[in-house]
Amino acid sequence: METIHLLKRHWQIYLDAFKSPKTIHSSCEDYRAAASIDIEHDNEDQKKLVMPILALWAKRGVIEKCFDALKLWRKRADKVEGESINATHYMAEEIPEEIAKRMSEFFLRSTKS
Repeated sequence: METIHLLKRHWQIYLDAFKSPKTIHSSCEDYRAAASIDIEHDNEDQKKLVMPILALWAKRGVIEKCFDALKLWRKRADKVEGESINATHYMAEEIPEEIAKRMSEFFLRSTKS
């Protein structure tokens, strides 16, 4: 029951935030940059990240449908692990315990290597 209450609270935070035109504009700009200038900057950098990377993405989302996420991340970093998670774009809000568990396990493994 606590998770359901938390989910409702998180959705309400989103709904309240997106009542503001500034929030909508900022969100759109973030997605626009991710599909354009962010990629250009990454390509110009030409350095691979050396720290471990955990890539998690939604199984019921655009990343799963349109990209090979691990292949793309391995172009940018040497130590990449990850997988798709049974969730949508809002996976951190949908399954917060699962995401927190995976991140905690990843950070524990990463500090030992």
